[in-house]
Parts: sequence; C-alpha cells; structure tokens
Amino acid sequence: GKVRPTIALAASAEWCCGIPVVQELAQKADFLFANQPEIEELARQLRSAGKIREDAKFSAKDGGAVDHDLASEEAVIDIARWKPHGWVIATRGSKSVAFLKSGSSEQATLVPVPRLPPDEFVDDVGAGDSFMG
Repeated sequence: GKVRPTIALAASAEWCCGIPVVQELAQKADFLFANQPEIEELARQLRSAGKIREDAKFSAKDGGAVDHDLASEEAVIDIARWKPHGWVIATRGSKSVAFLKSGSSEQATLVPVPRLPPDEFVDDVGAGDSFMG
C-alpha cells in the first residue's frame, strides 16, 4: 500500500486555533505540538464547535480564576480523545510537558521540566522549535 508521510503540526499561536483548516490538520497530524495557551484555546474552540465534550471541570478555581495547569492537562486529554491517531504534546512553561496518545482513555503523562537558575538563562527564542525537533 501507499505509505503516508508523518505529519507534525505546531499550533503556533492562539489566534489560529479557531481556523477550520488548522483544526482539521490538528486532527490528522501524527504529532500535535502546542504550548499551554495554545492547547487551551484549541480545546475551547473545539468545545464551541461541538467537536469535544463541553463538561470540562477546569473552568475556574474557588475565586473564579482559571486553573491553567488543570485546564491544559484536560485539554490534552480531550484533544487526544478527539484525534483518531497520533500524539498530543503540550509544553507547560517551567512546570512540565504533558503528552498523550490519541484515543487513550488514560490521563496525560506529565514530565517535569527542571528550572534553570536565572544566571544560566540566556534566551528562549526558538526553544519550542528546538523541543519539537
């Protein structure tokens, strides 16, 4: 049979998560990469379009503020269940990387990210691109 190339997609920006072709590519990609705000926005857009569940538990803490750690973890889970194949990988700043195989009924795996001391930090330009590579 014909072999399909591997497709990796980076969400790249929150504003593009509502574009239908980006959502279609996200569903078809073998590897979907996003940062914390992007994965949350993609899940929000998919919920608004009725493509994934509406009953997310993360919406607000006691004071009404969004718990972004929980929100991004739930977004990874919901998007992985929506995708027919591949992986969802989300960087969550200095906290962790969350990933889950599509179609899984498991929780996302969280890999801690060690913090760099400020004197060792030089520049984060291209950090996400380097991570995807």
